[in-house]
Amino acid sequence: MAILVVDDAAIIRVILKDVLTRYCGYSKEDIIEATGGADAIKKYKSENPEFVLCDISIPDMDSAEVVKALIDIDPDAKIIMCTTPNNMEDIEKCTLAGAKDYIVKPPKPESVKQVIEKLSGVSVTSKVSVQENKVKETPSQPNEVKILRQEVMMLKSEIDALKDIVATLHVNIK
Repeated sequence: MAILVVDDAAIIRVILKDVLTRYCGYSKEDIIEATGGADAIKKYKSENPEFVLCDISIPDMDSAEVVKALIDIDPDAKIIMCTTPNNMEDIEKCTLAGAKDYIVKPPKPESVKQVIEKLSGVSVTSKVSVQENKVKETPSQPNEVKILRQEVMMLKSEIDALKDIVATLHVNIK
C-alpha cells in the first residue's frame, strides 16, 4: 500500500523514504512524494495512500487546512504530522483538524515504525526483518550509502547557502 510523504525539504523526504524502506517494509515504489499542500491533496485523490506523513510547516498552505482537505476527501485518512519539538500549538490544530498522530524531526526509525504500527494495528517487524536481511546481502550497499552521504552533504551545503542568502536579504530589508 502507498504512503504519501509531504515536505518541502528534500533532505527530510530522503530521510523518511530511507526509514520507510529500511525499517517499515515499504518499497520505493510505495512512496509518493509531495512538496506542498496543494500537491499533497492532488496526489491523495489520485493515489489513495494508506498513510500520509505531512510536514507541519509547508510553504503553500496552512498544515491544518491540508489535514481538513484530506479528511474531507477521506474521513478515515491516517495523517501523521512531522514537526520540531517546540511546535505543539500547530500539532494541536492539526490534531483537531483530523491528524491521527505526529513524529518529531529529524524522524527516527523507531518513532516512525511505532506510529505506523499503532495506526495500522499491524506489526511491521516481520516485514522489516526480511528487508534487513536483503539489505545485508546486497553487495552494492556500501556504494549506495556513500552516494546517499554525498547527496546529504550537497543538500547541507545548499541549505547553508540558502541560509546565507536569507540572512543577507534580512539585513538588506532592515
